[in-house]
Amino acid sequence: MKTIKELLQITLDEGNKNFKKSIENDLLYYNGFFGLCGFVTHLRDLRIITTDELNSLEKFINDNRPKPNSPHYSKKQKLMCYYWKNGQWNPRKKWLMFHINNIQE
Repeated sequence: MKTIKELLQITLDEGNKNFKKSIENDLLYYNGFFGLCGFVTHLRDLRIITTDELNSLEKFINDNRPKPNSPHYSKKQKLMCYYWKNGQWNPRKKWLMFHINNIQE
C-alpha cells in the first residue's frame, strides 16, 4: 500500500489534470456531493488507488480537515458536508500541497 504522502501526491496530480473536467462531466457526483472525497472515490473507481488506499485517504482527509480558524477553511461554505466550497479545486489543491510538504515519512 502507498503511503499517505504518496496518495496525497497522486490526488494532487490527478486533480490538477482532471478535477474540473470531472466536475463538468458529473463524474464526482457520489452520494449527492461534489468534492475531494468524491474525487478520491473516483480515483478508486478508475483503479488508480485501491479500496484500502481510499479508506486511508478518506480518514486522513477527515482527521485533517480544515478547522474554522484555519487558512484552508472556506468561511463562506454553508454546507457542513464540505470542508471547502463545493466544486472549487484551488482550496483543495492548497490543502493537499500543505500536507504533502509537511508530512514526515
